Amino acid sequence: MEVSRLSRMNCGPDNWRVWIGVSLALKLALFLIFLRFFTPAQSADSVIVGFWGGATNDTVSYLQPIEEALSFRDPFRVFDYRMFGYGLPYLAFRWFLAKPAALNAVIVAQLLVSSLSVYLLALLALRLFGSLRSFVCTFFGYFLVPIVSYYDVIALTESFSTSALRRLGG
Repeated sequence: MEVSRLSRMNCGPDNWRVWIGVSLALKLALFLIFLRFFTPAQSADSVIVGFWGGATNDTVSYLQPIEEALSFRDPFRVFDYRMFGYGLPYLAFRWFLAKPAALNAVIVAQLLVSSLSVYLLALLALRLFGSLRSFVCTFFGYFLVPIVSYYDVIALTESFSTSALRRLGG
């Protein structure tokens, strides 16, 4: 496709509303598929009734410092046990919401941030290679490898981490 043709259709790379909308629609489809068919069952020690997503063996060790910081009113416990500040996205929601709702908010936020990062990644390809073809191929090519969207539905903040890396690159 030519740039002029996309511009006439008002679908050029600069029309973020269109591209983020398409990204959100495609990411949402993957999100729902992963929730329905590929979300690992929560283990007995980490069952969170009301949480839509999945939990891994590591989930508890990321959530526990946040829960302890809230219970003991000791903000420094947020940084205990695991990677420095890894649970901060969860903490942002946990201050205002119950645990299951906070985890649901985390995975929805991961979906939104990840949708934005796809567009930013495509813009980076456009900037690096200077062609609309690189933008379109990067944007849609991202969705040909759906495993990169898998962690959007898991109660970990890897999705935030990888999205941040994609944004730092641009």
